[in-house]
Amino acid sequence: MDFSAKHCIKGFCIFVTQTKTDIMKIKLLSFFAIILSVANAQNLTLTKAAYEPVIGDSKGTYILDTSFYSTGLPSNITGTAVTWDFSNLILNPTVTLVSSDYVSPSSTTVTPPAGATIAEDQNGSYNFYKSVSTPTPQYELQSVKFGTLALTFTNTAIVARWPIDYGYTLTDAIGGSVSFSLPATFTGSVTTTADGTGTLLMPQSNTFTNVLRVKSVQSIAVNVFIIGNIANVKQTIYQYYHSSSKFPILTVNNTSTTFSTSPATIVTTASGNASFLAIGIKENKLNTLNFSVFPNPASTAVNVELANNKIAESITLINSIGQVLKTKNNANILNVSEIPNGVYYLEVRSGDHSSRKPVVINH
Repeated sequence: MDFSAKHCIKGFCIFVTQTKTDIMKIKLLSFFAIILSVANAQNLTLTKAAYEPVIGDSKGTYILDTSFYSTGLPSNITGTAVTWDFSNLILNPTVTLVSSDYVSPSSTTVTPPAGATIAEDQNGSYNFYKSVSTPTPQYELQSVKFGTLALTFTNTAIVARWPIDYGYTLTDAIGGSVSFSLPATFTGSVTTTADGTGTLLMPQSNTFTNVLRVKSVQSIAVNVFIIGNIANVKQTIYQYYHSSSKFPILTVNNTSTTFSTSPATIVTTASGNASFLAIGIKENKLNTLNFSVFPNPASTAVNVELANNKIAESITLINSIGQVLKTKNNANILNVSEIPNGVYYLEVRSGDHSSRKPVVINH
């Protein structure tokens, strides 16, 4: 069946004849256009107003145990409408909250770099940032102060150039000076891409839809005058953002460090936003035992120190699901050289006193 319609523009009229099939095609095209526009509208976009930290902000994270993922975390998944399943990350019952406060640079205990607009205070270690509005709104890292280590960027690292949505990519050259046991310089780059959107599955049955994944790859070479290159560091950070929080729901950090005299050391950590993780502290029914454990992280052995140089009746290494991996009696040293990398508990007993502390093993 044909349908005719009269169309007039400024007195000029034409008749257009359309078949029923043509009308159905138009309706279908309109329907798909609506679906696509809705889908695009749902994609998360990170803006300066909503996602750039300001003075007074604070964030908390918990380090998550990755030992379940023996073949690696599902960080290589990219694209649209994907699912990242991190539900098997483990929140240890005695894990410590890691907190950061965003403060005025002038309120810190160190001298801030010129132009700094905000500082991230991590218990006396600081990251200094500069917020820039023109010519392009962006957020730049200026310096890092961590104990005796200090990185000062003469060529700042662009953390974000707003807005950020799926398909975003930016490569920025960085460089500056390093201060530790020897004065040194560093050069490198940071490449940031928003390479995935979809659903994030987290521990404790937390599910987040319409998540934007932002990947940052930072590579630097450290050089000492006359000596030359002494280290290369590559850090790949995956951050999973959701509209319910200014800060990432999950952050995965892969760091590879290669010194000129030794092979590469690779460390992978995962941390979850404390606002969405409930931690229940399991109290030990026995009297608490005060002890210290070192080194932590440990590579070959862990040492226990008790008051009055006492010898522990037993030292037990326990994994995140409560399984006993090894025990040693009447000793203050436990060999862990054969234990896979990860986060564990060290339980120490002496008389009717007992206590556990987390220990990280990293070979």
